[in-house]
Amino acid sequence: MDLSADRWSAFEAAAIPGTIALHADAIDALSSDDRVLDFGCGRGRACLELARCGHAHVTGVDINAAAVAHARRQAGEAGLDPAPRFVAADVRCLPFAAGAFTFGMMQALLTTLAAPRDRAAVLAEARCVLVPGRRLYLAVFAQTWDDPQYRARYLEGERLTGERGTFAAPNPQTGQIDYFAHHYTEDELADLLAGADFRVERFRRDTFTTRTGNRAGGLVVLARAGG
Repeated sequence: MDLSADRWSAFEAAAIPGTIALHADAIDALSSDDRVLDFGCGRGRACLELARCGHAHVTGVDINAAAVAHARRQAGEAGLDPAPRFVAADVRCLPFAAGAFTFGMMQALLTTLAAPRDRAAVLAEARCVLVPGRRLYLAVFAQTWDDPQYRARYLEGERLTGERGTFAAPNPQTGQIDYFAHHYTEDELADLLAGADFRVERFRRDTFTTRTGNRAGGLVVLARAGG
């Protein structure tokens, strides 16, 4: 059973789940001169949105080279100047210097990391590349046990993986498992961030739309890097 983030490198760009929309909390927390890094940028949706809003220092990184190529084409077609920079790299081992960025964002990235060691590695990298005292924005799907569909998925996923909140995400067309996802509780996410030396400033409950059109609970978080 492959729970590693490595499997995302093989996806066709068109098959990568769309990211959720940027929350107002992220936009409000940004200043025009921030150096922004989007962890797991996928096809570049959030980066392009920020560039269109006038943010000049935006970088997106993703393990999937096809998605990064798509994002670059989109930026070129949009005629953005300056355009976001897109880098094909593993978010668990980033090719950037310590303190290279002043704002980090993860749009459902942690939801796609089914292996606990990958979550810890990504947040450790975020702590490294962010200037101490600067912010990390996260949006993740939350555990929704009162929804019968998700409750069944969680119970089956716990049987398969041994972890509560981790479950299989099947392909809508073929029914085959595309990847494993993880939904979080507030306490779990706070502990994960604290373990990487981030201090949570704001937790907000929200509702997001999944890649298949379902509505599911979500968590929006602003955390500040220690130091």
